[in-house]
Amino acid sequence: MFEYLVRHYDKLGAALVQHLELVGIVMGVSLLLAVPLTLAALSSQTVSAVLVNLFSPVYALPRLALFAVPIPLTGPGTTTAVVGPVPYTP
Repeated sequence: MFEYLVRHYDKLGAALVQHLELVGIVMGVSLLLAVPLTLAALSSQTVSAVLVNLFSPVYALPRLALFAVPIPLTGPGTTTAVVGPVPYTP
């Protein structure tokens, strides 16, 4: 394993940077969605109930399924990699 790391450090470094970029995008999008939804849920029990009923089924789906679902719409790539984990990000 160490030999592979030494021989392919450039590929591993690029993959690490890409991974960190995707994580940053997912966390940013998740925060942009979560903050207003949380404030809305705190302000009204009706909104809270609607949001719970809307998002509960998402957690019943396997995480990997949410990577496959957007592929017909977004195609394989960065957009799909971002859309998949956003609903699961707390």
